[in-house]
Order: sequence, then structure tokens, then C-alpha cells
Amino acid sequence: MKTTLFQIDKLLQHHVSLPLYRQIYQRFIQAINQGILRPEQRVPSIRTLSSELQVSRSTVESAYTLLLNEGYLESRGQAGTIVSPKLADRVLQPPETLISSSIDVTRSCPLII
Repeated sequence: MKTTLFQIDKLLQHHVSLPLYRQIYQRFIQAINQGILRPEQRVPSIRTLSSELQVSRSTVESAYTLLLNEGYLESRGQAGTIVSPKLADRVLQPPETLISSSIDVTRSCPLII
């Protein structure tokens, strides 16, 4: 499984004060909130992701632990780790849906001269 699905590998910055595990954690949350990672979608194993990102397994494990504890991910034992199905209601709508359901303010307000 390639992490280029949401390009986490290109966004990690090794020379900033924010620890790498927090950067991974934040990128996962962004990808979930933007609908890039969907509920029940499988995520890479700790070993796979650490290898792809060229960081230690404990770094990825720390990020996954935070995501698991906060309910973003769910562990399925031998079956792997998935984005929590409970997040289905929290995932943002695609931008097209939000724009099409917006209110036309010009029609709802009287013209003042």
C-alpha cells in the first residue's frame, strides 16, 4: 500500500520543532477530514508506513496510538488497522455538495436604494 494516496511522505519535515509522530498524526486527521481516507478504509501497517517514510517504527506507532485513542483509527487485530467506521458522520462533504446547497443571499435580501 503506497502512502502517496495522500502524499504523507512529501509533507514530513525533519527540520521543524514539531515531532515527526505529530506530523504523521496531523496528516492522517487532515486526510480523514478531507475525505481522502474514508471510514473502514485500511491504512498501512506500522512496519510498512515506517519503511515508506524512512522513520522508526516507534515514530509511526506513536502516531497510530494517538489516532487509535482519539477514535480516528480502529485496530482489527490480524486484519490490520482501518479508519474508524464511526467517523462516517464526521467526514466533510465534498466541496461541490457544499457549494450547490449554499443560499443565494442576493435573492433573500431586499434591495435597498
